[in-house]
Amino acid sequence: MGPNIRYVGGAYWDFFDHHVPLTELSLKECLENVGFTVTRCVPRFLPYTMVNARPTPVVLVRLYLRVPLLWRAMGKQFLLLGEKPMPPK
Repeated sequence: MGPNIRYVGGAYWDFFDHHVPLTELSLKECLENVGFTVTRCVPRFLPYTMVNARPTPVVLVRLYLRVPLLWRAMGKQFLLLGEKPMPPK
């Protein structure tokens, strides 16, 4: 999971550890190039940041996660799930 520069724009650079601009597709390509299989790729998942934000009630987080339509409206971070292949025996 990480910020998707496609949706975050210039705010991506507001954190000192954001050196490489990433989208879900660029990270997917990197993972596949080193042998991982990407099993799920969600371009918009969570809002950009919760740093310095008031705590969000758990019930609202659960509701958000159950309604993917909200992800499209508010999501600015991608989610990738991948599997590392088993080494040959």
